[in-house]
Amino acid sequence: MQKKAVYECDYILTNDRFKLTQIEMIEQSLLQMLNNNGSGVTIEQSLIHLSKWLGQWINPKNITTKEYFDLQKEFERYNKMNDGKKN
Repeated sequence: MQKKAVYECDYILTNDRFKLTQIEMIEQSLLQMLNNNGSGVTIEQSLIHLSKWLGQWINPKNITTKEYFDLQKEFERYNKMNDGKKN
C-alpha cells in the first residue's frame, strides 16, 4: 500500500499518466492477494503466460491495465473454446 501511495504522489507531482497504470496494477495485485490468500498467480506470472500465448514478450511497463485485462479475457476465452474441443 505504501508503494501505491508513492505512485499516487508521483502522479500528482508529475502528471505522468503511466503512474495511473502502475497504481491500477498495484490495486489489482492487492485485490488478488486478498482473494487468493497468496495461492494465486501474480500479474508478472500471468504476463509470462500471456507472452507465451501471443508469441512475443509483453513489457509490463508498456502495457495498460485495460490491455492487460482484455488479453486476460481473450486468453481465458481461447482456453475455454479449446477445452470444449478436447472433450
